[in-house]
Amino acid sequence: MSTRVFSALMGETEARQRAPKVPGLRYAEVVEIRDEGYILKWLSGSVRSNSLPARVARFMAGPERGAYFPLEIGDEVIVGFEEGNLDCPVILGALWSEQDVPPASVDTSSSNNIRAIVSRAKAELSFDDTAGATKLLLKSAGGMQLLFDDQTKTLTLKVDDSNKIELSPSGIKLVGTRIDLN
Repeated sequence: MSTRVFSALMGETEARQRAPKVPGLRYAEVVEIRDEGYILKWLSGSVRSNSLPARVARFMAGPERGAYFPLEIGDEVIVGFEEGNLDCPVILGALWSEQDVPPASVDTSSSNNIRAIVSRAKAELSFDDTAGATKLLLKSAGGMQLLFDDQTKTLTLKVDDSNKIELSPSGIKLVGTRIDLN
């Protein structure tokens, strides 16, 4: 009796382990985030059940260091599998689509001069690689900015249009609704 119960419980797992290896890559959507990893809904391939928890490849990761940009529910991803095993998914990256377009501030043309990291709240770090006019911009979700402009050799700290500090080869310019110098 216990053999049958065990076999019934392990049937799906054994069937998946004995199944042919998954060739190539699969598209998926993040449907749940757990401590063990991301649960995926397959967008390609014949499997319709959700994945086991998937790990994520990062461009930099190590003990208490690295670049951490978590995925969110609804993100489309591309997935590979450890030794072709469907039960060992590894998210290789996230994808933009017609529904999920790149940030408006980036340059998607063939010149691709503007690259950016944009958060969910729209905080932004952008790099403008335009020849002879490079810039680096750090912008908060509320619109405060720190701009490094190599063409004009200026560094601008801007709270809003009425309050900013500009450092340039010609000096320091203060603009404010009220300026207190001590």
